[in-house]
Amino acid sequence: LFVCGSGFVQVKTYAGTASDRTRAHNRFRFYFAQLMLLAYPAISRSVCQSFRCDPYDRGEHDSALELLNADLSINCTSARYWGMVVYANLSLLIYSIGIPLLLWCKLYRWRHALNPPKYEDESRAIKARLKNKALLAEPIVQLA
Repeated sequence: LFVCGSGFVQVKTYAGTASDRTRAHNRFRFYFAQLMLLAYPAISRSVCQSFRCDPYDRGEHDSALELLNADLSINCTSARYWGMVVYANLSLLIYSIGIPLLLWCKLYRWRHALNPPKYEDESRAIKARLKNKALLAEPIVQLA
């Protein structure tokens, strides 16, 4: 999906300048990331439902039948189920682990822009103030 969208942006901005192409690609990446974060909970939940099997009683002498909780037509001992488990594991790595990991890497790379050095001194002062209980009472005394 990302490759198709990126190719579409490339084709649409082919006649434009390099800055127009860069701006269009950055806009596409932003909206694609927003869409992935919006769909993240639903995708992760669907992927995780692929692993839960529930036992059902067949009768007196037969062993229990295990069916997938999300789709009771799938037997958990069938080849179809195990193929789905392989696909679900790949999806789990890509969506449920990959998206938060990618977001963390991006934020880690931008950490200095998000918390510029001039604010680090203020944050150290705030942390020191929080450690000293007497300083915490100071604003209350000033209000009285």
